[in-house]
Amino acid sequence: MLQTVEGTYQNGRVELLETLPEVLRARVIVTFLEVENGAATTNGNDGEETPLQTIFDVAHDLVGSIKSGLPSDLSTNKKYMEGLGRD
Repeated sequence: MLQTVEGTYQNGRVELLETLPEVLRARVIVTFLEVENGAATTNGNDGEETPLQTIFDVAHDLVGSIKSGLPSDLSTNKKYMEGLGRD
């Protein structure tokens, strides 16, 4: 059975905001909804913490570089807009 319980993560510990008296032991999956107080980091092979990068950080020069040949907005195609909203 799956149960959802809210909690917080601080100083390497997860603290639940409510108790589950009927659960003696369980596997858990932790999903971080937001990161506060600083950027997320990861430990590299050398043990040093390095900031995590997003795909935009890595490939920002590629954004907008691919032209698909399609109009940027379907509203520019009058045939597509024909009859729209007349239901």
